[in-house]
Amino acid sequence: MRGDFGELRHTFRAMWRKPLPSRLYVGTWCDDLGRRLRIRESIDPYSFDVSVSDAKGQPYTLRLLDDISRSTLNLSAALEAEDGKRLLQVEAGSYHLGLTYNLQLGVMRDGVLHAARLWDFWRELLLVPSVGVGLYDNWEDDLGVPWAFPLRVWRRCQ
Repeated sequence: MRGDFGELRHTFRAMWRKPLPSRLYVGTWCDDLGRRLRIRESIDPYSFDVSVSDAKGQPYTLRLLDDISRSTLNLSAALEAEDGKRLLQVEAGSYHLGLTYNLQLGVMRDGVLHAARLWDFWRELLLVPSVGVGLYDNWEDDLGVPWAFPLRVWRRCQ
């Protein structure tokens, strides 16, 4: 009997350490500049399609290697763990070579931005962006993704 209780306690502890569900990223997000970020699940449960548009609803143009360009529609993204944080990593350049646009779930508590926890209310969730340097980055101020700047927190659109 004691062994069964220990197993139950282990399961209960593991439940509280579970990462946030990936579906919390899915939806349409807006920033205070009017930009829109749409995240949809892909076929793979840990992959997503991400589209970014300006305040007028138009996609941005990405400058890739070899002077190739593409729009910010249906960018591939996947859940990653970086420095102990779970984030959605959007391929913002050439696949596995270019820059990444990283989105981490967060919440505002007492005027301070914190990483989201399992028990935070989903409507209060924010997406906190950062830009990851690519393999062939030339260290320009905009890091090759001018559409990402200025970095703003994303909120669920009304």
